[in-house]
Amino acid sequence: MTVTREVWIVRLPREVEAARFPETCPDCGGPSGMLTPESAAEVVGVGPRTVYRWVETGRVHFTERPDGRLFVCLTSLQGARA
Repeated sequence: MTVTREVWIVRLPREVEAARFPETCPDCGGPSGMLTPESAAEVVGVGPRTVYRWVETGRVHFTERPDGRLFVCLTSLQGARA
């Protein structure tokens, strides 16, 4: 039996990292990188509109901050692109 693993390394600009977005997905309950929809779209290779559609349909986990900023769970994003 062959086991295949995929590892994603996401490097963000310093000013984005400084924004300190949440590290824990409220739906996964564990550590997961949280990305803006625009950054998530770049990682997966789709347009931001697709990521927003995934959020609206519940295909990916997300959290919204009190200031209105939306963040998408990297772990659920990996499954959404399949």
